[in-house]
Amino acid sequence: MFHCHRVRALFNLNPISHLSSSSPTSKCSHSLQPISHKIFFSTTSEPDQQQSFTITYLTKHCGFSPQAALKASKRVRFNTAQKPDSVIAFFREQGFSPSQVQSVITSAPDLLTCDPIKRVLPKLQFLASKGASTHDIVTTVTRSPLFLRSSFEKQ
Repeated sequence: MFHCHRVRALFNLNPISHLSSSSPTSKCSHSLQPISHKIFFSTTSEPDQQQSFTITYLTKHCGFSPQAALKASKRVRFNTAQKPDSVIAFFREQGFSPSQVQSVITSAPDLLTCDPIKRVLPKLQFLASKGASTHDIVTTVTRSPLFLRSSFEKQ
């Protein structure tokens, strides 16, 4: 628990002189005084240019809602469309439909900045080597894309 002098310093409390300090209800009686400096809290902040580009890209090219794009842009950012375009093209070449690509990217937006040849392809090849068809691989990845985020050697 805070000591009275710490709370006073924290909230800029000043003692009330007319109240008795021997009050049975409180050891420390104080009143709130106007604070000379202002502190502002905001739940929405102006995104920087890189985050703005990411939000725009996610909404226009990946089908994200503005709120989902803002949330995802806190996990992943990029300056140009080159890398995310190559990741989306990679998934399309592997047999994913646009809605399946959107589902994967929605669950794991950080995949947009990875090298899909190094991170994703070995996992798809592993599943194929175990007898999974292209349809089975696409369905499995779409349902649970988070395993694509880690390296093949560690998972």
